[in-house]
Amino acid sequence: MKHIITIISSLLLISTLQAQLSSGTIAVGGAFGIQLGSSSAKSGTVSADGPSSFNFIILPSGQYFISPQIGIGMQLGYGVSSTSQKSAGSNPIESGTSSSQLVISPYARYYKSLSEEGRFYFFAQGAFGLTLESGSTKSGNITTDQPGSTTITVGFSPGIMFFPAKKIGLDATLGNVLAFRSKSTTQKASGSIPESSTSQTTIDLFNVNSLGFTFGLHYFFGK
Repeated sequence: MKHIITIISSLLLISTLQAQLSSGTIAVGGAFGIQLGSSSAKSGTVSADGPSSFNFIILPSGQYFISPQIGIGMQLGYGVSSTSQKSAGSNPIESGTSSSQLVISPYARYYKSLSEEGRFYFFAQGAFGLTLESGSTKSGNITTDQPGSTTITVGFSPGIMFFPAKKIGLDATLGNVLAFRSKSTTQKASGSIPESSTSQTTIDLFNVNSLGFTFGLHYFFGK
């Protein structure tokens, strides 16, 4: 009986040690989201469809642990969004907008275990983000390009990582609580209208409007 208890205790100890993060661990995963929307309006007995919308984003990422507490990674993202609406009448005209985003964001995380078995971790993340966005508007058969923009963001975010299984990690990250953001917008020349550009720089410090939760799923190799 003592031998059985000793074996079980040893297996539990090994399982606990394997649950800890270690140097050389590689994590791959990411997040994605789809959002569909529609609306309508009614006045008396007359009703009309309102704008419909579609949003999609995918954010794959990879992370390498240079120590049990520090991981460095890269996140790549692509997103599209669009709205559309048909005018009332016997010859309805369809109008709407569409845009796409490309996101490149290297980052580093510092992990702190919150439990002895290594199932819960707090992490602090510092990231550099580059977002390229372009879009257009459409009314009937006429399509007009919208100004393209480039946004550079340097931000700090806290988060929680939970391991429901040894190699599966679920994380929740709070949006930038401290961030520097620079955005430049360029409108291409059209006919007699010359090219124009604008730029904007902001610093966010616990800006409620910029905070938001993101969730991710990751698989850990070598853990």
